[in-house]
Amino acid sequence: MTNRLKDIIDEISKKLKNAGIKSIILYPENYPNIGNRYPMAIIKETRQDYVATSGMQYEFNMYLSIVIVSDRINDRLMYMHDLQAKIFNELFKDCTLNGKVANINPIQVNFGDILSSDINAYPGFTETNSFMEINLQLLLYDER
Repeated sequence: MTNRLKDIIDEISKKLKNAGIKSIILYPENYPNIGNRYPMAIIKETRQDYVATSGMQYEFNMYLSIVIVSDRINDRLMYMHDLQAKIFNELFKDCTLNGKVANINPIQVNFGDILSSDINAYPGFTETNSFMEINLQLLLYDER
């Protein structure tokens, strides 16, 4: 089995930057260094589910969460929806992240609730920030 997470994160990061995201944070590695470069994305791997297949191959789904954080105060909802559209246009151009995965799909977008004043990577709105969580499912194949 090959660890392809770095290649996948690098490709997603490139596409997020093309969509206008200024700062990419990997959770948990870069989380203490968040700073205030908005809009930002916090990428977190949530799980991997393996499917039994015949032969000498793994088939598995990798799930990633991308929390988009903005400091936009006016027109927050429209701004976040516009940002989501730009991100989707970049991430799902070819559905394979330029050949890094067999398939990539959005499975959920969560805009959350009103939160306390803390950058905690949960979807929602605070007095100073907006958070949108995009959950992705990536299909990969690998050799045993």
